[in-house]
Amino acid sequence: MSVSVGKRERMEVIYLESIRNDAGVMLGLGVGSRLSLVSSSMGRAYLAALPAARRERVLAEFSQAFPEQWKQQEAPTRAALEDAQRRGYSSSFRDWHPAIHACAVAFRPVGEKELHMLSCSASYGTVDESVFHETLAPALKALAARLSDPAG
Repeated sequence: MSVSVGKRERMEVIYLESIRNDAGVMLGLGVGSRLSLVSSSMGRAYLAALPAARRERVLAEFSQAFPEQWKQQEAPTRAALEDAQRRGYSSSFRDWHPAIHACAVAFRPVGEKELHMLSCSASYGTVDESVFHETLAPALKALAARLSDPAG
């Protein structure tokens, strides 16, 4: 399992920090690793936290930069964003990578202008989806609330 912090960098999410144990088949992602803005839990958390107009501008930029990828991922991305807005966190169960389950939340740290994301991920099969929904996502939400700038 790993816990990571990231932020948006152009059309991707970049890891700023990552802590992981040695259990399971993790991908060895660390500081500087880049993830998809539309299929990773971190990217989805970022997008879901944006005001609607800004989110649509970012998605339009993504579709122009990666038209083939967007054609395949638009419907699942939009469904995942609706789910993330309803739950208050995003998830990616084998969407970003077939061996990875993850959930993430977006927050604005004290003193920062840009959103950051916290995620928790594990190898597929080592942690059930229900654990992400019932335990890990609520813990991430609570941590994000503690780290967030009260001014928003």
